[in-house]
Amino acid sequence: MHLTPILASLEHLKAVPPRFWTMVVGAVVLLILLKFVISTIRNTSKVLVGSVAFIGISITIINWVYNRTEPSWATPVISKIANCGFLPTKGQYQDVQTRLPDDPKAAPKK
Repeated sequence: MHLTPILASLEHLKAVPPRFWTMVVGAVVLLILLKFVISTIRNTSKVLVGSVAFIGISITIINWVYNRTEPSWATPVISKIANCGFLPTKGQYQDVQTRLPDDPKAAPKK
């Protein structure tokens, strides 16, 4: 058996940066973890999974509306939500805080 091709391959592998191997190991660990999470979610109550997903999505959308840090694909929808006035935005809050006391807009609504 000739070991020359195998040894040549090992020499090429030594030239690969350690960061690549770290990424490969991280990807394998992530796949194993993902398999575990998916199998756990399948055995969990659908109501619990739905509730956690609803709360997570709601918090994300409220954060996007307040800070206006949404991704570009979500900007049209988030703009409509932010402009309806139901949820506060950081800009609206700062405007209210910087108004002068004699400003008619600063008077509390009754």
